[in-house]
Amino acid sequence: MSLEVIDANNDVIIDDDDDSTVGGIDYDEEKETQSFNLNSDIIIQLRQNDPCITSLRIRYSTISDIDWVNEGECFSNNTHLKELMIEEEEAYDIENCKAFFLAIARNRSIKKLIICGQLIDAGEIMYIISPFIEKNAYLRNIEFHMDVGDRGAKLLASAISNAKYKLLRKVELDLTDVSDDSAAKIFIALGEHNIVELCLSSTVGRKGCVAISSLLSGSTLKKLSFCWCNLGDEGITNISKALLNNNTLKVFSYSGEDELVTNYGMLQFARCMQNPNSTLEELELDDLNFEDSALCALSIGLGGIKTLKKVKLTSYGTSAHGWHSFFDSLQRSTSLESLMVVGNGMNNKAAKDLSISLAGYSTIHTLHLPFPNFSEKGAIALGRSFVNKSLASLDLSHVSANSSFGRTGWEALFSALPESMETLRLYDAGVHNDSLDVLLNFLATNESLKDIDLDENRTISKAGWIDFFSRLPSNKLEKLSLNGNNIDDEVISSVVSALVGGSRCPHLKQLGLSRNEISPAGWSEVSTLLQESIMKLEKLTVGGKDEYRIDDGALNVFANSLVNNSSLKALHIWGSFESITEMGWSTLSNVLCNKSTVDSIYSSNHTLERITSPHWEDDVPRDIISSLYMNRVVRTAQKKILRHHFRTDACMKLLADMNTTVIPKVLAWGGRDGTNCNALFHIFRSMPGLFDLAPKKVRM
Repeated sequence: MSLEVIDANNDVIIDDDDDSTVGGIDYDEEKETQSFNLNSDIIIQLRQNDPCITSLRIRYSTISDIDWVNEGECFSNNTHLKELMIEEEEAYDIENCKAFFLAIARNRSIKKLIICGQLIDAGEIMYIISPFIEKNAYLRNIEFHMDVGDRGAKLLASAISNAKYKLLRKVELDLTDVSDDSAAKIFIALGEHNIVELCLSSTVGRKGCVAISSLLSGSTLKKLSFCWCNLGDEGITNISKALLNNNTLKVFSYSGEDELVTNYGMLQFARCMQNPNSTLEELELDDLNFEDSALCALSIGLGGIKTLKKVKLTSYGTSAHGWHSFFDSLQRSTSLESLMVVGNGMNNKAAKDLSISLAGYSTIHTLHLPFPNFSEKGAIALGRSFVNKSLASLDLSHVSANSSFGRTGWEALFSALPESMETLRLYDAGVHNDSLDVLLNFLATNESLKDIDLDENRTISKAGWIDFFSRLPSNKLEKLSLNGNNIDDEVISSVVSALVGGSRCPHLKQLGLSRNEISPAGWSEVSTLLQESIMKLEKLTVGGKDEYRIDDGALNVFANSLVNNSSLKALHIWGSFESITEMGWSTLSNVLCNKSTVDSIYSSNHTLERITSPHWEDDVPRDIISSLYMNRVVRTAQKKILRHHFRTDACMKLLADMNTTVIPKVLAWGGRDGTNCNALFHIFRSMPGLFDLAPKKVRM
């Protein structure tokens, strides 16, 4: 569904956001962003209005490092930038910081603006960027993770209310030090837009809850999230009454201990789930104290919601009896696909009740049980629930923190895993050497398992790992995570021996080996996996602490292994780069872009996109970040060639954006000059189908 809006110049603006679905709560590891970090190279691209720069992250002191009075136009006049995330703690030059936000305020292409941290007074920021909110026809998402303050809240409410196009869809706010009246004004103003997602942190206030209740009475809100909002009994009661009559909300999240909510408030909320017209799909209730009576009432309501697919419930005030009622009532749900439950009452009795409940489900495919108080009996009981053939993902991360089950328990669980299992997460789960035997047997017969996370299982000895990999059967694994274990050079030899040749893990794409005791010699062995033509690794995580950090020698062997590698997109170096000098970086830089000749650039590695997370890219030399950036965008080879052999902006733009009908004439021009011709040949050879347009007499 799209909405046409006519702007002041009678231009038609299409609101093509698909609001029919809302992304749910993701309990997996944070997904990587494809945003680029701002640096001098990116400034040039922004100045040229490069269409490849659509998402940008600005971090730490970057704002203060740039003269925004002169460079602000790169933001103001940009028409391709869609997402901007600003992460700053303080501004060293207040006037320069104001000039930066003034440049942002003039932009009219950004759809998503995120500001994290307290640069200058939040009220001042809101005053400057109000025109951006009021006049930007493309703005859909604003997220302010900073102390907005009361002045900032009033200005924000006014800007939202005065917005010309009323097209805000997703809003996330920290309302610290905001009065009840100001918070209410923001939510009333949001009621003028078709808000789809609203996520709030810090106290909301009584009037704020009333205004949010009015939003719920509308027909557009699909996701509502409260985090450490201290709603209290009165606030949660108001929200509950609105939820009882709501038939649009699909995701509801209420997390962070609320000291003002009593069991009465929890009962009111539980009863609001007894809405026969509810369309709720995902429910997260994290770090709340449901007493048995409230949890029982909640389970009755959830059991009647026919659309419910995902439940996450953390309650430390529930006994085993309360969990019994919860699991018993939840059996009536016919649509539940994902369940995560956490609480002190999750003991052997609760495990038995859960197993009985799960055995009756035909829809649950994801089960997450961190911190259960299981012993051997509880583990055996849980294993019996796996007769549910639909279970595809089991997460028992951190289970070792409270559990006391050992070999017998793990064997009961592993031996009961269904053939449909695709993901097994056992982060810090206290897995033992002996239980690996059962896991090996499962790998030998399972045709579905694609992802195993065995991070931080230091209960497995080095000998246990060597035995495991020496007997590793052929499997369908795509992801194998072994970070933070008792793995040294001797173990790495077994790992590499098992993986070399690709016969045992022919589909492996991601391998995690960081935070282990692997020396540069061990990393040299690991690098051979990147030289294997059969192995198609796309992500490899390496690095460690102290003497196990990646140094010049280790970086060199990895860089050299990437010369002919065309599959690895991410070589994630964990930890600091203190042991890498300019000499080590230069080797990698040369592999990514050997600038000596056009041919050497063309033969460089154009596949690698990341060597660390975006948060740590500031510690990597700019030329490497520039090459990695170009590897993430289209027409990689020609961009590198143009940058280093056709240095003028006009020439780069001419060749990069050239119409295909003009290409033959340009190639003919290149034929009269051997240097130009060689460059043009490689540029267009890397563009499928275009080289066929070249004249046959072009001299190479």
